[in-house]
Parts: sequence; C-alpha cells; structure tokens
Amino acid sequence: MSKKKVEKKSVKKSVKKKKVKSRYIPKGRPVIEIDWEKLNVILQFKPTKDVVADILGVSEDTVEARIREKYDCTFQDYRARKMAPVKIRLVKTAIEKAMRGDNTMLIFCLKNLCGWADKPLDRASGDGGAIANLVLNIPTNNRE
Repeated sequence: MSKKKVEKKSVKKSVKKKKVKSRYIPKGRPVIEIDWEKLNVILQFKPTKDVVADILGVSEDTVEARIREKYDCTFQDYRARKMAPVKIRLVKTAIEKAMRGDNTMLIFCLKNLCGWADKPLDRASGDGGAIANLVLNIPTNNRE
C-alpha cells in the first residue's frame, strides 16, 4: 500500500510544476525596439511621426511609447531636442554670410533676428498696429 501512495504523490507534484511554469509564460506581444541612432539622425530633418514610423518599420504608437519609456517626453519634445543643434548651426551660418557681405542675408537676419521691418510701425499712436479703413467720397462736380 505504501507504494501506491508514493506514486500518487509523484503524479501530483508533476501536475503542480506544470501549473507553476504556465504562470510565467509572458503574455502579449513582444516589445519592439527601435534604432536610436537612426531615429536621432532622422529627427534632424523635422519629420512627422508617421514618416519616422515608416522609415523605422514600426508603428507610430511604438515610436511614441519608446520615447516616453526612455526619455519621459513626447515625440514632439524629443524631436525639438534633436533639432536644436541644427537650428543653431543654421543661424550661425546665416549670420556668418551676412557678416561676409551677403546683403540679402544681412537684410534677412536684421528682419528675423533683430526685429527690423521695411516699414516700421508707428507705436506712439497706441493703435497696436491696427489698420484703419478710409472711405473717400470725391464729388464729380458734374464733369464727364
């Protein structure tokens, strides 16, 4: 009789092990990683999220999720970070061209970086730059 009891116990143990193993099987889809070097290069050109996802071969949600997990920010914020050095280099190049005598670039820099304008607004009038509508009624004096 004791042999029968031993056999039953061994059967019960094997059943318990199978149940324990099945609890640890990962559920859901596998985590898709992205190529961060490739992403950082792409973002220097200010692409939209759908373009980035297409180039990397992943979904837009995956791009957003990986950026959120790694940097705790949105796609737009991360893109702005990666574009900042490019913007600085562009401004530096524009200023250098203006300083070397490129009059077109000089005018562009003065207008965009220094707030200059072709026709300065009369700020003393206090109208805030509003445009007035003027209607002239010129009599014809019965002339043809």
